Amino acid sequence: MKEVLTKLEADGISTDVRKEKLDLPDVDDEPFLAVALAASADFLVTGNIRDFPSEKRKGCAVVTPAEFMAIWKKASS
Repeated sequence: MKEVLTKLEADGISTDVRKEKLDLPDVDDEPFLAVALAASADFLVTGNIRDFPSEKRKGCAVVTPAEFMAIWKKASS
């Protein structure tokens, strides 16, 4: 896990987020999707996928931590 956090810290970027209504089931989750969209992130990693319905993601891939780790390990091979 430390390796993943180190990689994220090294490759992270700063981004400006526009405040927009994303109409998610839980309004408290909207800032996370807004940041992912503003940064053109490849993935939004969350253990709470049900609150990010596919029709609301605006093209952002939302994955679980386990799914992300599998994708990351495969890409690192």
